[in-house]
Amino acid sequence: MKKVLFFLAIAVLGVVIKVTAFGAGGAVGKSAMTAFHESEESDRIDHHLAQMMNMINKQTPVMVDKNTRLDNVWGLAHHFRYNYTLVDYDGAEVSEQQFTKAMRPYLYNEVCKGKTLKVLPEGGVTVSFSYKGKDGADIAIITITPAECRSSASM
Repeated sequence: MKKVLFFLAIAVLGVVIKVTAFGAGGAVGKSAMTAFHESEESDRIDHHLAQMMNMINKQTPVMVDKNTRLDNVWGLAHHFRYNYTLVDYDGAEVSEQQFTKAMRPYLYNEVCKGKTLKVLPEGGVTVSFSYKGKDGADIAIITITPAECRSSASM
């Protein structure tokens, strides 16, 4: 990854020097440097997601309430996902629509407004919650995007 960043930095530097030499440097050079810094920031965020994932996964599986077990999490490419099992129900016993309708407002508030998780969408990270039944069958995946959190902040 460091080699890629090094070669990207050399390429950006080359573009900046060429553009500046031809008198059009201002806007284009600034744009190239902004893109480079955004790439560094993106790598930093993904590094923190990996650290968070490793820390949480050392403590899983863990019961979060009497019906729900957190099996593991994963974080990659600006996406963080919690994987849960409902230990008392088979997947077919739970309506995806009803479950999502009941859980989404709670999860939305936790992600967009909660003290702990709101730093994720503020950093451009999408947060998902995957639920399976005790038989391993999918129940629902509920996803909260940074854009959803931003739109609620402006209301």
